[in-house]
Amino acid sequence: MPIHQAMPIPWLRPSKIALFLSSVLLFALPVYAEQKNESEVPERETQSSLITGETAEQALEKARLNKAGKVTFGAIYADPDNVGLNLQYAKEQIKEGRFLAAAAALERILMVKPELSQIRAFYGMVLFRVDNTVEAEREFNRVLKEDIPSELRAEVETYLKKIKHGKKKARLTFRQNAGFGIDTNRNAAPSSKQNLVGDTLTALTPQDGKQRDTQFVNITGLDLAQDLGFQAGHELLASFNYYLAEQTIVDSLDISSYSGQIGPALKNRFVNVTPRYYFSHTLLSRETFLRVYGGAVNLERILFKRYKPFAAIRLEHQDFQSIAENSAGHERRGNQLQAVLGTSYRINRNMNISIGYTLTDKDAKEEYKAYMGHAVEMAHFWILPKGQFLTNSVALSRDNYEAAQLTLSGMHRRDKTIRTRTAYGAPLTFYFDEPVQWLWGKNMLPKFLKDFILSFTYEYARELSNLTNYTYGNNKFSMMLSKRLEF
Repeated sequence: MPIHQAMPIPWLRPSKIALFLSSVLLFALPVYAEQKNESEVPERETQSSLITGETAEQALEKARLNKAGKVTFGAIYADPDNVGLNLQYAKEQIKEGRFLAAAAALERILMVKPELSQIRAFYGMVLFRVDNTVEAEREFNRVLKEDIPSELRAEVETYLKKIKHGKKKARLTFRQNAGFGIDTNRNAAPSSKQNLVGDTLTALTPQDGKQRDTQFVNITGLDLAQDLGFQAGHELLASFNYYLAEQTIVDSLDISSYSGQIGPALKNRFVNVTPRYYFSHTLLSRETFLRVYGGAVNLERILFKRYKPFAAIRLEHQDFQSIAENSAGHERRGNQLQAVLGTSYRINRNMNISIGYTLTDKDAKEEYKAYMGHAVEMAHFWILPKGQFLTNSVALSRDNYEAAQLTLSGMHRRDKTIRTRTAYGAPLTFYFDEPVQWLWGKNMLPKFLKDFILSFTYEYARELSNLTNYTYGNNKFSMMLSKRLEF
């Protein structure tokens, strides 16, 4: 039975399920950061920063809209033409995600009271939300000619910049993230405090035991979108990312990575197709450890306004190198094929969930480094008031290796992993200006800092393997400051 037809019991409604999952993920499950394969860290962390950035942008837009909607005019509610009633109705429609109805109500207000600049700004923001940028720009320009509060003027100017950016044939977006993290077991030392060598257990040496460490993290990205001039809205997309993680103690696990991708985004009423070519160059302890070249095709479509099924196939060549810190790196050299299938579901205008399955077929120079992997991941995205957001994810996977590594054991390696992540974030204004405004009635942050996002992430790694060398756990706490600029 389809999901949307299988919710007759009130306590099984999607919103209640999402709230329950969020609570479980936040307080009961940890977040997994797999360290058996350092080559995966840059891509995983970069993708997480992209998801956090997109969620933060949605939260900021909602906060601007709600802030503009908090206009109170005592005289309006006594107006015989029911201006106040229309305003209240518009706010209720926005809460329900019915922006066209809200726009119509605000338009009725302006027909009676055209001098209400705050209502007009609110109207423009709603028009922007439904992609009617032509009329939104006209309303915003009209508002700027009036004598309005400086804070409202800044919000209107922000929207005008977004409209101007959207009109460009070529749009450039700069992303900057910087922060630090703390790991309780950065070197992924076995939980048993023993290693298996030739089917014989040996105790870990003191230097190989669990190592707590801190790190500085930087993620910088550039995204380019070029309109190809078709009515359907086809675009050429390109991006470049730089990732850096500098350890305080375990210098052998310093990671830096350069990656990029390019390809068209082809849109039609049936399915959106995004083929792309990508590459990456990863350094471990300042030596080239991995070069990747590959191609992928992503497919997605919106169904019933709430569901967005997606699929992807990805084929790449992984050119691992042997380095001082890993003299057997070349054994992992080979091709990797991945297939992804899943869907996202919009519970309401503030919540989304997604679930996906990934099949991985990893080839390698040595068979004991090749494996077949299966993974299921579920994610929950929650936009909260005043620009706050909460994201949770949990992934379960199983990797079955094709041959035994006889230097360790005669058994074929079998890994089971859990990876979970919980991130909370909000704009700096929430942490600083909100309490200061409440106490002293004024703001303290400079204008250029207001859209910076401060986020906190908790992760926990847990891998269970039939080879004790690969059974370990790790807790990770991180804090990140992020900024997004559009040109």
